[in-house]
Amino acid sequence: AVVSTQSGHYGRDAQLDFRNVVNHKDLKDAESKLKEHLSSTEAGNPEVRIIGIDGEDTALPLYNIGIFVDSECIANAADNSVEDATLQACNAALTRFNFSERNDRASINNLDFSNLSMDLTFKAKEIEDKLRSMLKDVSLAESEMEMQSVTDHKKFVTNYESYKNILMTREPESELDKS
Repeated sequence: AVVSTQSGHYGRDAQLDFRNVVNHKDLKDAESKLKEHLSSTEAGNPEVRIIGIDGEDTALPLYNIGIFVDSECIANAADNSVEDATLQACNAALTRFNFSERNDRASINNLDFSNLSMDLTFKAKEIEDKLRSMLKDVSLAESEMEMQSVTDHKKFVTNYESYKNILMTREPESELDKS
C-alpha cells in the first residue's frame, strides 16, 4: 500500500517513530477512531473521496483514496480496493495526528520561561559558589605543596650538611689509617 500525509493545518511532518504509527486492521474501527479524534479537536467530519483510479479495467486496479476535512486533504493512500485504501488513509491520518500531538508536547513554545531570570541568577550563584570552593581547594593545595617543597628543601639542606659533616669528619681518619 502507498500511504502519504499532507503538511498543513492538522500537523507537521515528523521523523518516523514507530510508537506513533497507527495500524488498525478494521475499517469501521479506523473510521470510528478518526471521527472521534476529529470531534475532540472540533474539526469538521471526515469525507472519503476517490482521488484517482489506475488500471480500472485490469485484474489489480489501484484506488487512491483521500480523507478530506473542511476541503483539505489530510491524508491519502492507494491500495487494490476502495476499502483497503480507505483503511490505509484513515491509519495515515491517525498516525499524523499522533505525530502532531507528540510534536506539540515537545515544542519549546509550551515551556514556561516566566522564572527564567530567577532560575539563571540562582544557577549563576550556585556555579560561582562552586568555583570559589574549587579556587580555595586549589589555593590550599598550592600552599601545601609550597610548604612541602620548603620542608623538603630544608630537609635536603639539613641532610646534605649532615652528610657533609660526616664525610668531613671521616676524611681525616681515613688519612690517618693510611699512614
